[in-house]
Amino acid sequence: MNTEHDKIRQNGQQVLLVVSIVLGGFLSLYNSVAMNVAIPTFVRVFGTDLGQVQWIMISYTLMMGVLSPTAGYFADKFSCRNLFCFSMAGFAMVALLSGFCGNIYQMIAIRLIQGGLAAFIVPCSMMIIYQLIPYKQRSVFLTLQTVSMSMGPAVGPVISGLLLTCTNWHWVFWINVPIALLTAWAVYQAVPYELHDSQEKLDYLGFSYVILGTVLFLLSFNQVNSWGFSSPAFWAMLLVGAALIVLFVHRCLHSNHPVLNFQVLSSRDFSIALLINSCISMALCLVPFVLAIYFQDILGYTPLFSGMILLIPAIFSILGGPIAQSIYHKVNSKPIIIVAMLLLAIGSFMLSHTTLQSTLLFVVFWLCVRYLGIGLSSMPITDYGMSSIDRALSGHGSSLINWFKMMSTSLSLSIFTMILSMRVSFYSQRMDNLSAQMAAIVDVFLYSSLILFLCAAISLLLKSNKNL
Repeated sequence: MNTEHDKIRQNGQQVLLVVSIVLGGFLSLYNSVAMNVAIPTFVRVFGTDLGQVQWIMISYTLMMGVLSPTAGYFADKFSCRNLFCFSMAGFAMVALLSGFCGNIYQMIAIRLIQGGLAAFIVPCSMMIIYQLIPYKQRSVFLTLQTVSMSMGPAVGPVISGLLLTCTNWHWVFWINVPIALLTAWAVYQAVPYELHDSQEKLDYLGFSYVILGTVLFLLSFNQVNSWGFSSPAFWAMLLVGAALIVLFVHRCLHSNHPVLNFQVLSSRDFSIALLINSCISMALCLVPFVLAIYFQDILGYTPLFSGMILLIPAIFSILGGPIAQSIYHKVNSKPIIIVAMLLLAIGSFMLSHTTLQSTLLFVVFWLCVRYLGIGLSSMPITDYGMSSIDRALSGHGSSLINWFKMMSTSLSLSIFTMILSMRVSFYSQRMDNLSAQMAAIVDVFLYSSLILFLCAAISLLLKSNKNL
């Protein structure tokens, strides 16, 4: 392996690794948020309703969650380079086809495929970092990955708004094509084939368990707002999905060649980091959703202007990564993570004091505090967990992290959507609609801050001097 490291340094291939990690991380999350701005356009173009158009977003994130746990297995089977290149090349092809969709059903089907391909991008880039990059340089590459992933949600709405304003909806998809092809080429040139080349046969039964179980589990929470918690269909889908996931875990624990190796959870440090990572994902998914209502429905801003406002706190998220990296080898991980989680929690708590009379400066300031916490925490907590497991298990570790992040994102988004709807209905009985929406948004931020304060307390369990 050291020979490969030397070869990469001598040939300057780390530059291509930077290109692939940055562009791959950007594309995977850009496509999870960029379509939000285009929702009214899709309703008009396809002649359908909001309920069907929402599946353009849901189908993408759903398939990312479904296939995330299998990334480690397929990287071992076909090599990380081949899996990454296949994912990016397929991503480009599907993005090109998306612009030619003639109806909403074709679009949803294509987005399902695109989400499935995107499921391998982030786990593969993390595998590359932990299998090819020397320890002293690892935090730099992790920072680049987290910064690029922060840029996707940050600039996605703005890019989509500009494309919809200056061109048409097709280019919201077609902009992915040259970026994905460039990423595939960079990965192929920079990454050696012989990372892992396993001849293990796929556990088809275990694979079926995790695919079907994750689909049912995530769909149950996506549909809870329509069906309600008392719906037999919701509980049937949830329980069957959970049971299949339990069967998948049991099968993996008793298999010599598991689809997902849960041995990584035997590391206490990895398990704590996984829990904190999941809470951060909950925090990430909440803000764009709630603030879209606040800026557009309550304040009456356009989608493009709302996206431009969110660029300001997003810059703090992007800057948080380099700040964390610059001090990462000077102080231990624990205080960085604790401070970051407190910033997240305090920012959310202060946003729960927003009123209809609050200034835009007040909202943006506390959003900046919140986003700074996200930027500071992402790289240290990921490296803390991944460094605690054997490098040979890095593929399974990164797969598990991304699976949990997707599951917690879907779960929290559904729950907070339901809470928001219930609180709006409750407050509407005693105040006007705008005031009711504002009060409900305040409640959502308050509940999320309680979760984040708990997460900050959990971070006290981390060991010191992890990265020194």
